[in-house]
Amino acid sequence: MSTFNSEDAASESIGTVLAVAITVILAGIAMVMFFGMAHEVQDTYVVSTSVKFVDNDIVITYHGGTDQDKLERLDWSVYNSTGAKFNDTSVDTWLDHPEIGDTTGTTSGPFTPDTYRVVVVGTFADGAKQVVLDKTITH
Repeated sequence: MSTFNSEDAASESIGTVLAVAITVILAGIAMVMFFGMAHEVQDTYVVSTSVKFVDNDIVITYHGGTDQDKLERLDWSVYNSTGAKFNDTSVDTWLDHPEIGDTTGTTSGPFTPDTYRVVVVGTFADGAKQVVLDKTITH
């Protein structure tokens, strides 16, 4: 009777797994470099705004952030509970080069008791646009 007592099977399996893993990693790096996906990543900017109801107006406040020197303007829109732009208005331009603590409001109401979605979009010095606030508020 023959007994198999081989200790090199585990080493061969581990070696094969490591060789395949290294090949996959190198192929992934080569694909990223070849297709240039690493260069298409857009910067993410950090600025802050808040929104609330004050009486019958929506008030938006700018709080600044680490990228406040790159922020050129803020635009905002209000949507009703069905998702339609409130009162069919176009985007309301807010402020060019806002300063920390600046506030603005809308009187495009009357805002009836309902849920509203406010979206604030920042435009930065490089021309990039980024949503800086997307909040649902209830009146």
